[in-house]
Amino acid sequence: DIVALAIEDQHGLRKLFDHYCFRSVFNAVGSCALKSCELDPAMAHQLNVASAAIMAENVRAHGCRLVHLSSDLVYSGKGTGLYREEAAVDPVTIYGKTMAQAEVEMTKDLPAAAILRISLPMGPSFNHHAGAIDWIDSRFRKDAPATLYFDEVRSCTYTDDLNPVFERFLTGEEHGLFHLGGPRPMTLY
Repeated sequence: DIVALAIEDQHGLRKLFDHYCFRSVFNAVGSCALKSCELDPAMAHQLNVASAAIMAENVRAHGCRLVHLSSDLVYSGKGTGLYREEAAVDPVTIYGKTMAQAEVEMTKDLPAAAILRISLPMGPSFNHHAGAIDWIDSRFRKDAPATLYFDEVRSCTYTDDLNPVFERFLTGEEHGLFHLGGPRPMTLY
C-alpha cells in the first residue's frame, strides 16, 4: 500500500492529501547526502526547501499536524558546540543551509508545527547501505579502511530510540524547534 510520488508533483500530493485526509504528517523528505548537495545545489534546494514549502502548503490547506525533520548541521560547530534551540544558525554546507531555509519555510507558514533537529541518527538502514553504521560495517567487511572524523563531535541518537519520540510528536501538540540529541557527545571514530 505504498504510493510512489515525487515531491515535485504538487497536484499528486494535493490529491493524496484530499483522498486520505491525514491528521498528522511526518515530513522526512530531503537529501542529506552532503557531497551530492554540494555538487548540485539546485537539487538540494528542490528536495530540502521547495519540498518543505509544498508540504507546508498541503498541511495548512488540510489543517493537519506537521512534524518536520531537520538537522543539527544548521550549525557550523564553531564555538562551544553546545547549542540550544534559540541559538542562531550558521550552516557551512549547502545541506545545512537548505535545511535552515526549510525551517524558515515551516515556521513562517505553520507556527503549530514541530521541527525536530536530529543529529546523525545511528542504526542500520532499511536498505543496509544508507546509514553511517552500514557504511562503516561495509568498509570493515571488505577489510578496507574507513576514514572517520575524530574532530566532528555530535550528539548521535540510536534510530530505535527516535521512533517513540516521533510518535509522541505526531500525536501531541508540542510546537516549535526541538533538538533531539543523545545524552553524550561522540564522534564516528
